[in-house]
Amino acid sequence: MAGMDAGRRARALSADRIHRAATARTLAAFAIAASVLAPALSHAAEDASPLPVWHVGPYVGVALNSPGGSPWGETPDRDHLFIGVRGSAPVLRWNALSLAYASEVVPVLIVTNNPTYETAIVSRGGVARLTQVENGTGPVYGVGFSPFGLEALVRTGPRTQLFGASAVGVVWFTREVPVANSRAFNYTIEFGGGLLWEYRAQRRLRFGYMFHHLSNNWTAEENPGLDGNVFYAGWEAAVGGSRRTP
Repeated sequence: MAGMDAGRRARALSADRIHRAATARTLAAFAIAASVLAPALSHAAEDASPLPVWHVGPYVGVALNSPGGSPWGETPDRDHLFIGVRGSAPVLRWNALSLAYASEVVPVLIVTNNPTYETAIVSRGGVARLTQVENGTGPVYGVGFSPFGLEALVRTGPRTQLFGASAVGVVWFTREVPVANSRAFNYTIEFGGGLLWEYRAQRRLRFGYMFHHLSNNWTAEENPGLDGNVFYAGWEAAVGGSRRTP
């Protein structure tokens, strides 16, 4: 038993270091990006070309069979359903390339096959304590918000653009995710890309893929992490606009 506990602590410490290093790298990348965006905002205001203030619209995404066994996400066999609203505002454009701030709200995030729990007395090392134990499985509902996001776009035709995007945020579930003794509150990291099709003026469709990761960053006893390979589609409309007077 002592050997098993020691091995478990060693794995937890190793995973903790990996999670913290990944989080530190992500935050550093966003800090660098923010320092770049500050002067870009003033530059964008001087651009003679018209730029929409926001593209806003809903999207639906699905991820099947979460990949398990990686240092980031160890939890397999979960499906995700995302129903969200995404908004992006361009801050810099140079020829065919543009850079935008992007954020999203996810009022519906459902993860399937998540354990249900009950409180029980468990003895470990001769010490009895109250803990959560699994007693079944079922879907769990969450609400997410990703306020820090960046998007790079490259125009490939009169009506098409390719994009790459990344964001960090949080999600609140109705119970612990993805295992007992983890947390209902989790941090999220996502990145991916896809295609934008402007089917008419001020209207476009978005088709994309994103790798989505959530974990509690070892703020709870358990933190195996959960990943999803998300394919999604959305509709967006331009709201407002800006143009410099010649």
